[in-house]
Amino acid sequence: MNRIDAFLMGRVFQPTADAMAGRSTPADAARFLLTGAMVLLLARMLVSAAAELPTWTVLIDFAALWGGMALMRSLGTMANARLNPLRHQIGLARPVLFVLTALIWAMGSTSLDQSLGAMQITLWCAALHFASCDPPTAFRPKGRRRGVAVARALPL
Repeated sequence: MNRIDAFLMGRVFQPTADAMAGRSTPADAARFLLTGAMVLLLARMLVSAAAELPTWTVLIDFAALWGGMALMRSLGTMANARLNPLRHQIGLARPVLFVLTALIWAMGSTSLDQSLGAMQITLWCAALHFASCDPPTAFRPKGRRRGVAVARALPL
């Protein structure tokens, strides 16, 4: 599990967050993905309510909405420090949610409700990973000259 998480954070999400430097922060990307996940959650609730009366499982959906709002609130109050405290706090949730997402996509979906659920959990997984990314540094490598990296300052 730790190897999966280290691969995703080190090779996929942190380089993407570094590439967004100057345009957007990882917290902005996480908030955008969380908003999409919550919209898909509400759409899924409407689709399932149109087919039949909601059952007790709707409480899980409300808990997911509450968790999304709590994570969004913590992203808004997080300081712009070099190290992200959420990286270690939600370290166990990231690989578990990734494996769950991969299993759901491997099983496939047979209805609109299941398709919306698969997209929703994918957005949750990406949002947790972006929320765990460290803010990019102010210096980015400009290019390589004779094997030496040259850094340039980015406007903040």
